Amino acid sequence: MGPDSSARRREAFIPYVRSDLIDMCVKDGKLQGEQVAKFRQLAEILSAYVHYDFQRTIDEIKKHYATFDPDREIDPRQQAEASEASAEHVVTLFETVAKRANYFEITADQIRESFDAVTLIDLQTEVDLDDFKRVRCFATGDLYKTTEVKKLFRKRKVRVDVLQRVLLLLHFQDADYFNKRKKKRPLGEASFQPGKIYVYHYKDVPKFDLELLFPNVQVGMTWKDKLMFGVPAVGGSIGVLFKAAPQMLIIIGAIMFFVAGADWAAKVGVTQDSVSNVMPVLTALMGVIIALGGLAFKQWSNYRNKRIEFLKDVSEQLFFRNLATNRSVFHSVIDSAEDEENKEMLLVLYHLIVSPKGSLTRNQLDARIEQWMKERFGTVIDFDIDGPLENLKALRGPTRDGREVPLVQTDADGHLLAATLDDAKHIIDHLWDNAFRYA
Repeated sequence: MGPDSSARRREAFIPYVRSDLIDMCVKDGKLQGEQVAKFRQLAEILSAYVHYDFQRTIDEIKKHYATFDPDREIDPRQQAEASEASAEHVVTLFETVAKRANYFEITADQIRESFDAVTLIDLQTEVDLDDFKRVRCFATGDLYKTTEVKKLFRKRKVRVDVLQRVLLLLHFQDADYFNKRKKKRPLGEASFQPGKIYVYHYKDVPKFDLELLFPNVQVGMTWKDKLMFGVPAVGGSIGVLFKAAPQMLIIIGAIMFFVAGADWAAKVGVTQDSVSNVMPVLTALMGVIIALGGLAFKQWSNYRNKRIEFLKDVSEQLFFRNLATNRSVFHSVIDSAEDEENKEMLLVLYHLIVSPKGSLTRNQLDARIEQWMKERFGTVIDFDIDGPLENLKALRGPTRDGREVPLVQTDADGHLLAATLDDAKHIIDHLWDNAFRYA
């Protein structure tokens, strides 16, 4: 993909790492004197506490995904514990983490729509969604990029609708389903394990080439490719038939001689002497078989080579765009979710701290953050105000004077109030001190 790109939709994803976002807030110039150091300290301790909070999510995924993880060897007795409820819990965890990482969902209808479109690889593809009990797909970074493709023996630039990051969860059907199906390869030859949940993380995927991410995709030739093979085949067949015509007449005459008699054989110029001599008949038969067989083998070889070229293209697409698989996907997305929630809460706290106390409602704060990102940094986002507000209101503890308050609260008029920097640090420090209370 080329560097030329443009956004296609507003998203909640914040395209900056947390440390850069903290610097952006500091360089805004509204934090004065000691506030800068205190804000950085608050960001540090808040990040540590959010990391601790996400550890519980990691433990939940480890516990429930172990049975469905195709890469993990588990005790056979645990295998029997796999249930629909457990699988549903894994899927729910996946959805929750993806949304917390500000990924948007690609619905089943949108997935099917992508199957019918063609972007970069001109393939005839087919995906049987019935092979899966559950399919979930999430993405972020829906934008247009310019890339080069080869068309009619030359390269040209095209604009492609690209998803910068794609998460795909596939829960395969059980073994009984695949054993009962006909016209499919035997289960022993399959490259997947029935009943397992496969999770993939890709980058820079053309929006309408999503089917290439599915492991059960069947690849074939387009109508254009079939014509390119079919027309030469017909033309070659005519030439072969003309060359083999004398031999074929001998064979036809021999058949007619034994079936209908000498008079019918004479009509095609075959005499009893030529039929009586077996060698010309056998020679003619071998000539026809070799000619037609050679043509058939040539066309089959062309098709096989074209199919290998197709599969090579698909393999290259997947190899260079794969970021993580199965267990590692959960860790990668949890890390992104943790980072996103950190950045969202810091933006809310920063703008409430530098604004006059009680001057912003929920909607006003949401609009201010979006406007600040656009005017200061040229970044257009659809800020998710409800998530960080809910998280900040849930973090409550004593201030320095002993009052128990949340980091952010709403007054009777609907205006948002944030704890001071000193009180905010004191609250989170208290939460840390009481994170483990076993006495």
